[in-house]
Amino acid sequence: EKSQVLSAIILSESTRSNPVGGIEIFRKYVTGNLAYPMGESMDEMASVILSFNVGSTGRPRDIIVIESSGEVFSREAIRVLEAGPDWVTVQDEIRLQINFIPE
Repeated sequence: EKSQVLSAIILSESTRSNPVGGIEIFRKYVTGNLAYPMGESMDEMASVILSFNVGSTGRPRDIIVIESSGEVFSREAIRVLEAGPDWVTVQDEIRLQINFIPE
């Protein structure tokens, strides 16, 4: 069921690493801004797991793709993360799963 799949999940151990405004606001941002790549089959969900650090300004940096359904999905997930809100963190690495949910 589509409504049970979250657009973004923080996979890191610590729950103290969060986007400014909290994870629910970030999920709404992801849902509203993530574009399913053109030309890709929308039959099933795709996902990307990213690892990143947060700089002193609160911006994601050193973004690495850990797992991905394909390069076009990786590029879009990174774009959305880079364009999104600042992050508050007390740990070095954050792992984030971004899900592309077909309409």
